[in-house]
Amino acid sequence: MLAMVAGTQSKYAAFLETLKTQGATGPPTEICVSGLTWRKATSGSREFDLFDVTARLKVGSMTLVLGPPGCGKTSLLKAIAGVFPTAPLHVSGSVAYNGIPTARLPSGELRHLVTFAGQKDEHIPTLTVHETLKFAHACRSYDGSTLNTADGTDAIIDMLGLTGCQHTLVGDDLVRGVSGGQRRRVTLGEMLTGRSPVLLLDEYTTGLDTTVATDITQKLRDMCMALQYTAVAALLQPPPEVFALFDNVLILTEGHLAYFGPATYAVDFFQSLGFQRPPNTDDADFLQEVTSMHGWAFKDPNMFRVAPSSDEQPPPPSTPPSGAPQSCRHRRSSFQIVRRVFQRQFKLVSRDTKFNMIRFGQSIVMGSAIGSLFGKLGYDPPNVPSKIGLMFLTLLFTSVTTLANIAYTIQKQALFQLYPAWAYAAAESVIEMLCTAFQVFLFTVTTYWMCEFSPTNHGDQYGVYYAIIFLNSACVTQVFKCIAAFAPSAVSGLILGAAVCFILIIFSGFAIPGPSVPSYFVWLFNINPGSWAFWAVMLNEYQSSLPEYDTMHIKLPLRMGDYYVQLYGIPVESKYVGWAILYLGGVYIGLAGLTAIGYRFVRYRKQYVSKARRQVDLVSTAVATKNASSTTALFVPVTLTFQDLHYSIPVRTSRRTILTTIS
Repeated sequence: MLAMVAGTQSKYAAFLETLKTQGATGPPTEICVSGLTWRKATSGSREFDLFDVTARLKVGSMTLVLGPPGCGKTSLLKAIAGVFPTAPLHVSGSVAYNGIPTARLPSGELRHLVTFAGQKDEHIPTLTVHETLKFAHACRSYDGSTLNTADGTDAIIDMLGLTGCQHTLVGDDLVRGVSGGQRRRVTLGEMLTGRSPVLLLDEYTTGLDTTVATDITQKLRDMCMALQYTAVAALLQPPPEVFALFDNVLILTEGHLAYFGPATYAVDFFQSLGFQRPPNTDDADFLQEVTSMHGWAFKDPNMFRVAPSSDEQPPPPSTPPSGAPQSCRHRRSSFQIVRRVFQRQFKLVSRDTKFNMIRFGQSIVMGSAIGSLFGKLGYDPPNVPSKIGLMFLTLLFTSVTTLANIAYTIQKQALFQLYPAWAYAAAESVIEMLCTAFQVFLFTVTTYWMCEFSPTNHGDQYGVYYAIIFLNSACVTQVFKCIAAFAPSAVSGLILGAAVCFILIIFSGFAIPGPSVPSYFVWLFNINPGSWAFWAVMLNEYQSSLPEYDTMHIKLPLRMGDYYVQLYGIPVESKYVGWAILYLGGVYIGLAGLTAIGYRFVRYRKQYVSKARRQVDLVSTAVATKNASSTTALFVPVTLTFQDLHYSIPVRTSRRTILTTIS
């Protein structure tokens, strides 16, 4: 066991040495936070996310941010990373990298300097641990390095202790995968694959035991010392072994800075103010609680408040090293990154064999069933309503081929520039178009010929029919992907998607013909891709050269085909078929671009309960607890027993036993 650990350490140390030797690291960067204050924008509000926070984070140091929940730890990390939406806030103060304020740094340059591992473990669940880290490493590494992508990925996997599960799916709430602690390490590893010299880690030890947390923190310390990186980590209750590895500690309370300085002096500082640490309390727990309401229990009534001397004061920000931080100029080309995004998306789609079998099998079965139901409609007038209804049914059935998920993972990866947002939007759209094209073909090739649509022009009518149905399906599918990119949550996305689906159906020209649409809703009819597609398939069918359609109406000077078209208020002009194809193609491209914009720029800030509301809730809870304690609750003792308990899970073609004969 010791030999294995030693081998892992030597491999990771060799990885760090290779990075240092090749110069494939970010430039040493010192961070200066000066008087940073974020106040809620509400008029007269006295609530602060952060208030007058000042600190200097030196090159090669590790700083621990402590404080009770809601004190502003995550806000501080996001402020340093430049990823916090400041629109609803009044902001003062500054954050500077080597003396250059963030406002003067290009957004892309800042993303190369800073990496931020948030509290949420957002990953693509159907990729393995190795594939997730390999993709991140390939996108964030640089040309000119002789370090193989696989070697770098293996070193990160060994560092995080993920060797045993590297070929297991990451998983999520719906897909079985690695454990919560392992998934947390994947989140950390994904951000460590880059060359960013500033590491911002938010609750990176969640779900990890003390041994693993200490080992990872020690390796982070080795990285900071070897590569001269700057690390800032926010933790809630770090064990003593982890606390001892940090150089500095920064303590927040309700957004205010309570202490910033060496970790070894923090306890002495608060003891000098009259707070006494209980004998059985370690330093981290004492510092965690001393700034909370419970911290006043540590106050010694016989001591008076003593202001710290000048030697004990946190050091003020000094003049940082001159020169703006420069990221490595040899980052992989956009073509290489886009190619990897396409390869990953193709792997995700092709790997989901069950879904692909269902979607393609459904098209075959439903196409055959509908073809049998409407079989041999012919071209006689009594069957015209049924054929038109079949056209609308085809448009409706092929419109929603897939529903998109809320892409938090894609937004995170695009924000930290693993790849540009447009690259994922393009890969998703192109590969989905290929699947949609095949799915629509399976459905239309049966219904078109079995139901006796127009066979003229050597099958050209079918080609136009297929193109219209396919473009309409691609447009509507892209509408839902666009909604997913802009919606703040899955619930709101489903509600908005249902509303849009209703509008697309009602104003498609079948339920309500175009001339019957109220004037104030005509614009919905005009921009609806479904109405253009419905017009086009009607004109494509009934303007074909069939004797049944070319026959003149007995009372009107019209072809019977033109008469059928005019029943739905459609102009009898063949140019609308070409216009519809161009319009559907343009709408699809526009929606794909809008989806990319949503992936890149749309961010929703988490809503927090105000301080006054929290106080009201605390009082209400206290009253309810007091009332509940006054009543007598009946408690019936229950004995829980189990015998010969077995538990196993399916793993590909076999089963893995987890529990055996537990009694």
